[in-house]
Amino acid sequence: MQLNKQWPAFLLLAALFSRCEKNDSDKAFGNTTIFMPQATVSGGTNANYPVPSGLDSATHNYTIDSTAGTVTVLLGVSRSGLQSYQAFSVQVTTNADTINHLITAGLLDATTILLPSDVYTLPATVHVDAGVPMVSFNLVLDKVKLKTYAGKKLALAVALANPTLYQLNPLISTTIVIINVDALPI
Repeated sequence: MQLNKQWPAFLLLAALFSRCEKNDSDKAFGNTTIFMPQATVSGGTNANYPVPSGLDSATHNYTIDSTAGTVTVLLGVSRSGLQSYQAFSVQVTTNADTINHLITAGLLDATTILLPSDVYTLPATVHVDAGVPMVSFNLVLDKVKLKTYAGKKLALAVALANPTLYQLNPLISTTIVIINVDALPI
């Protein structure tokens, strides 16, 4: 009869020991998705990325190379989730229809026009190495051609597409770059 009284205590100890697992902080929670950090700058569903950003001079989101005659806008690819960082590549595309829709709908400033394709260059693909959570890539603008658009804002929808691994976060995989030509010191 003594064994029957100890049986519940034994079961309780067995249950406690069987529950020993990794701490929640050590688990790889979350979905692994790819996104553009710049698409999160404005917050909410607004993916506008103003250039210049209004940040202080030490943290501009662009650089100017007077020797090369370029303005370089800093963009990037990142991924979420706590899983190990595996290498992947993603295509970089643009979408004129997105900008034309935003202009037609009055969602962009009245002085905004689509950034002409002869004014910029973008990489076709960005590669992220294993062990790396984020990499930068550049939207390079021709400074001389950019100056011809004084008084205008130029917009370009830069999007990520076709990742070799993981999935895109559709809410933040497109950035609307809006270049205020008059605000750039060119």
